[in-house]
Amino acid sequence: MTQLTHLTDRFTSHLDWLVAALCLVPAVGFVLAWHMQVDFATFARFAILPALLALVACETWMARKAPAMLKRLAVGLMGGLVATAAFDLVRLPASLLFKGAPDYVPLVGQHLLGETIGIAPTAKAVMIGYGFHYLLMGALLGGAYALLAGRVHAAWGLGAGLLLGVAFAALPQFQLLSVGSGFSVEVAMAVVVAAFGAAGAILGTVVDGLGRANPTVTPIGFWRETPIEAK
Repeated sequence: MTQLTHLTDRFTSHLDWLVAALCLVPAVGFVLAWHMQVDFATFARFAILPALLALVACETWMARKAPAMLKRLAVGLMGGLVATAAFDLVRLPASLLFKGAPDYVPLVGQHLLGETIGIAPTAKAVMIGYGFHYLLMGALLGGAYALLAGRVHAAWGLGAGLLLGVAFAALPQFQLLSVGSGFSVEVAMAVVVAAFGAAGAILGTVVDGLGRANPTVTPIGFWRETPIEAK
Protein backbone atom coordinates (compact mmCIF):
# COMPACT_ATOMS: atom_id res chain seq x y z
CA MET A 1 0.00 0.00 0.00
CA THR A 2 2.87 2.34 0.82
CA GLN A 3 4.47 1.60 -2.55
CA LEU A 4 1.19 2.35 -4.31
CA THR A 5 0.87 5.64 -2.43
CA HIS A 6 4.41 6.55 -3.40
CA LEU A 7 3.70 5.83 -7.07
CA THR A 8 0.49 7.88 -7.07
CA ASP A 9 2.30 10.79 -5.38
CA ARG A 10 5.03 10.68 -8.00
CA PHE A 11 2.46 10.56 -10.78
CA THR A 12 0.56 13.51 -9.29
CA SER A 13 3.72 15.58 -8.85
CA HIS A 14 4.46 15.28 -12.58
CA LEU A 15 0.87 15.51 -13.75
CA ASP A 16 1.19 19.17 -14.75
CA TRP A 17 3.64 18.25 -17.50
CA LEU A 18 1.31 15.56 -18.86
CA VAL A 19 -1.75 17.83 -18.75
CA ALA A 20 0.17 20.68 -20.39
CA ALA A 21 1.23 18.33 -23.19
CA LEU A 22 -2.37 17.22 -23.70
CA CYS A 23 -3.49 20.86 -23.80
CA LEU A 24 -1.02 21.52 -26.62
CA VAL A 25 -2.25 18.67 -28.84
CA PRO A 26 -5.05 20.57 -30.67
CA ALA A 27 -2.92 23.63 -31.49
CA VAL A 28 0.20 21.67 -32.42
CA GLY A 29 -1.93 19.17 -34.33
CA PHE A 30 -3.59 21.92 -36.35
CA VAL A 31 -0.24 23.44 -37.34
CA LEU A 32 1.33 20.06 -38.18
CA ALA A 33 -1.68 18.91 -40.18
CA TRP A 34 -1.73 22.22 -42.06
CA HIS A 35 2.02 22.14 -42.67
CA MET A 36 2.17 18.46 -43.68
CA GLN A 37 -1.03 18.56 -45.77
CA VAL A 38 -2.62 15.87 -43.59
CA ASP A 39 -6.39 15.48 -43.50
CA PHE A 40 -7.26 17.47 -40.40
CA ALA A 41 -10.57 15.69 -39.77
CA THR A 42 -8.72 12.37 -39.57
CA PHE A 43 -6.07 13.87 -37.30
CA ALA A 44 -8.77 15.29 -35.04
CA ARG A 45 -10.49 11.91 -34.78
CA PHE A 46 -7.38 9.87 -33.98
CA ALA A 47 -5.21 12.37 -32.09
CA ILE A 48 -7.14 15.33 -30.73
CA LEU A 49 -10.21 13.42 -29.50
CA PRO A 50 -8.14 10.83 -27.53
CA ALA A 51 -6.08 13.69 -26.06
CA LEU A 52 -9.25 15.44 -24.89
CA LEU A 53 -10.55 12.25 -23.29
CA ALA A 54 -7.23 11.79 -21.51
CA LEU A 55 -7.38 15.43 -20.40
CA VAL A 56 -10.80 14.89 -18.83
CA ALA A 57 -9.44 11.84 -16.98
CA CYS A 58 -6.47 13.85 -15.71
CA GLU A 59 -8.74 16.66 -14.54
CA THR A 60 -10.83 14.13 -12.61
CA TRP A 61 -7.64 12.87 -10.96
CA MET A 62 -6.53 16.42 -10.15
CA ALA A 63 -9.87 17.22 -8.55
CA ARG A 64 -9.19 14.44 -6.03
CA LYS A 65 -5.41 14.50 -5.66
CA ALA A 66 -4.18 17.95 -6.77
CA PRO A 67 -6.83 20.67 -6.33
CA ALA A 68 -4.21 23.44 -6.38
CA MET A 69 -3.00 22.24 -9.77
CA LEU A 70 -6.57 22.09 -11.05
CA LYS A 71 -7.17 25.68 -9.89
CA ARG A 72 -4.07 26.80 -11.76
CA LEU A 73 -5.30 25.02 -14.88
CA ALA A 74 -8.70 26.73 -14.52
CA VAL A 75 -7.01 30.14 -14.29
CA GLY A 76 -5.08 29.34 -17.47
CA LEU A 77 -8.20 28.19 -19.33
CA MET A 78 -9.99 31.42 -18.43
CA GLY A 79 -6.93 33.48 -19.35
CA GLY A 80 -6.72 31.65 -22.67
CA LEU A 81 -10.28 32.60 -23.56
CA VAL A 82 -9.67 36.26 -22.72
CA ALA A 83 -6.38 36.20 -24.63
CA THR A 84 -8.08 34.74 -27.70
CA ALA A 85 -10.59 37.58 -27.63
CA ALA A 86 -7.68 40.04 -27.49
CA PHE A 87 -6.07 38.17 -30.41
CA ASP A 88 -9.21 38.67 -32.51
CA LEU A 89 -9.61 42.31 -31.45
CA VAL A 90 -6.22 42.99 -33.06
CA ARG A 91 -6.47 40.60 -36.00
CA LEU A 92 -9.98 41.11 -37.35
CA PRO A 93 -10.16 44.94 -37.47
CA ALA A 94 -6.72 45.08 -39.10
CA SER A 95 -7.85 42.55 -41.68
CA LEU A 96 -10.94 44.62 -42.46
CA LEU A 97 -9.40 48.09 -42.43
CA PHE A 98 -6.14 47.25 -44.16
CA LYS A 99 -4.97 44.61 -46.59
CA GLY A 100 -3.84 42.43 -43.74
CA ALA A 101 -4.16 38.82 -42.77
CA PRO A 102 -7.26 36.97 -44.03
CA ASP A 103 -9.49 35.20 -41.55
CA TYR A 104 -8.07 31.70 -41.44
CA VAL A 105 -10.28 30.51 -38.55
CA PRO A 106 -13.25 29.35 -40.70
CA LEU A 107 -10.79 27.19 -42.65
CA VAL A 108 -10.52 24.98 -39.57
CA GLY A 109 -14.27 24.38 -39.71
CA GLN A 110 -14.10 23.71 -43.43
CA HIS A 111 -11.35 21.15 -42.91
CA LEU A 112 -13.30 19.40 -40.15
CA LEU A 113 -16.51 19.35 -42.19
CA GLY A 114 -14.81 18.37 -45.44
CA GLU A 115 -15.94 21.51 -47.26
CA THR A 116 -14.14 22.72 -50.35
CA ILE A 117 -11.35 25.11 -49.42
CA GLY A 118 -11.29 28.28 -51.49
CA ILE A 119 -15.00 29.00 -51.51
CA ALA A 120 -16.95 30.99 -48.92
CA PRO A 121 -17.35 28.92 -45.73
CA THR A 122 -20.81 27.98 -44.54
CA ALA A 123 -22.18 29.35 -41.28
CA LYS A 124 -21.64 25.92 -39.72
CA ALA A 125 -17.97 25.94 -40.72
CA VAL A 126 -17.53 29.42 -39.23
CA MET A 127 -19.12 28.34 -35.94
CA ILE A 128 -17.03 25.16 -35.70
CA GLY A 129 -13.88 27.02 -36.69
CA TYR A 130 -14.34 29.67 -34.04
CA GLY A 131 -15.32 27.07 -31.44
CA PHE A 132 -12.06 25.25 -32.13
CA HIS A 133 -10.21 28.59 -32.14
CA TYR A 134 -11.47 29.65 -28.70
CA LEU A 135 -11.96 26.40 -26.82
CA LEU A 136 -9.44 23.92 -28.19
CA MET A 137 -6.65 26.33 -29.10
CA GLY A 138 -6.99 29.52 -27.06
CA ALA A 139 -8.28 28.10 -23.78
CA LEU A 140 -6.06 25.01 -23.81
CA LEU A 141 -2.94 27.00 -24.74
CA GLY A 142 -3.72 29.20 -21.76
CA GLY A 143 -4.01 26.13 -19.57
CA ALA A 144 -0.64 24.83 -20.76
CA TYR A 145 0.96 28.22 -20.11
CA ALA A 146 -0.44 28.40 -16.58
CA LEU A 147 0.80 24.90 -15.73
CA LEU A 148 4.28 25.32 -17.19
CA ALA A 149 4.95 28.96 -16.35
CA GLY A 150 3.27 29.04 -12.95
CA ARG A 151 3.51 32.57 -11.59
CA VAL A 152 6.27 34.07 -13.69
CA HIS A 153 6.08 37.77 -14.56
CA ALA A 154 3.36 38.77 -17.02
CA ALA A 155 6.06 39.86 -19.48
CA TRP A 156 6.79 36.18 -20.11
CA GLY A 157 3.36 35.93 -21.70
CA LEU A 158 4.17 38.79 -24.06
CA GLY A 159 7.45 37.16 -25.04
CA ALA A 160 5.83 33.78 -25.59
CA GLY A 161 3.10 35.38 -27.69
CA LEU A 162 5.57 37.22 -29.89
CA LEU A 163 7.60 34.05 -30.43
CA LEU A 164 4.48 32.10 -31.40
CA GLY A 165 3.43 34.93 -33.72
CA VAL A 166 6.76 34.94 -35.52
CA ALA A 167 6.69 31.15 -35.86
CA PHE A 168 3.12 31.17 -37.19
CA ALA A 169 3.82 34.03 -39.62
CA ALA A 170 6.86 32.13 -40.92
CA LEU A 171 4.75 29.15 -41.99
CA PRO A 172 4.72 28.88 -45.80
CA GLN A 173 1.02 27.96 -45.65
CA PHE A 174 0.18 31.20 -43.87
CA GLN A 175 2.07 33.23 -46.44
CA LEU A 176 0.47 31.33 -49.32
CA LEU A 177 -2.95 31.93 -47.76
CA SER A 178 -2.21 35.65 -47.65
CA VAL A 179 -1.05 35.75 -51.27
CA GLY A 180 -3.94 33.60 -52.45
CA SER A 181 -6.39 35.94 -50.74
CA GLY A 182 -4.84 38.97 -52.42
CA PHE A 183 -3.29 40.46 -49.28
CA SER A 184 0.15 41.84 -48.58
CA VAL A 185 2.34 39.17 -46.97
CA GLU A 186 4.34 41.75 -45.01
CA VAL A 187 1.26 43.38 -43.52
CA ALA A 188 -0.34 40.00 -42.85
CA MET A 189 2.76 38.89 -40.93
CA ALA A 190 2.88 42.12 -38.94
CA VAL A 191 -0.80 41.80 -38.02
CA VAL A 192 -0.55 38.21 -36.85
CA VAL A 193 2.61 38.88 -34.79
CA ALA A 194 0.91 41.88 -33.15
CA ALA A 195 -2.19 39.76 -32.45
CA PHE A 196 -0.16 36.97 -30.85
CA GLY A 197 1.77 39.54 -28.82
CA ALA A 198 -1.44 41.11 -27.51
CA ALA A 199 -2.86 37.68 -26.65
CA GLY A 200 0.32 36.69 -24.82
CA ALA A 201 0.39 39.92 -22.83
CA ILE A 202 -3.24 39.46 -21.76
CA LEU A 203 -2.70 35.80 -20.88
CA GLY A 204 0.39 36.61 -18.82
CA THR A 205 -1.46 39.38 -16.99
CA VAL A 206 -4.48 37.20 -16.16
CA VAL A 207 -2.42 34.22 -14.99
CA ASP A 208 -0.04 36.41 -12.99
CA GLY A 209 -2.81 38.51 -11.45
CA LEU A 210 -5.12 35.66 -10.45
CA GLY A 211 -2.17 33.55 -9.33
CA ARG A 212 -1.10 36.23 -6.87
CA ALA A 213 -4.62 36.35 -5.47
CA ASN A 214 -4.70 32.58 -4.98
CA PRO A 215 -2.55 31.42 -2.05
CA THR A 216 -2.85 27.77 -3.10
CA VAL A 217 -0.65 28.37 -6.14
CA THR A 218 3.07 27.94 -5.71
CA PRO A 219 4.90 31.31 -5.37
CA ILE A 220 7.94 30.14 -7.30
CA GLY A 221 7.61 30.84 -10.98
CA PHE A 222 8.21 28.13 -13.58
CA TRP A 223 8.34 25.28 -11.07
CA ARG A 224 5.75 22.59 -10.40
CA GLU A 225 3.97 22.27 -7.11
CA THR A 226 5.63 19.79 -4.82
CA PRO A 227 3.65 16.62 -4.03
CA ILE A 228 2.64 18.14 -0.67
CA GLU A 229 1.33 21.34 -2.29
CA ALA A 230 -0.38 19.40 -5.04
CA LYS A 231 -2.54 17.38 -2.67
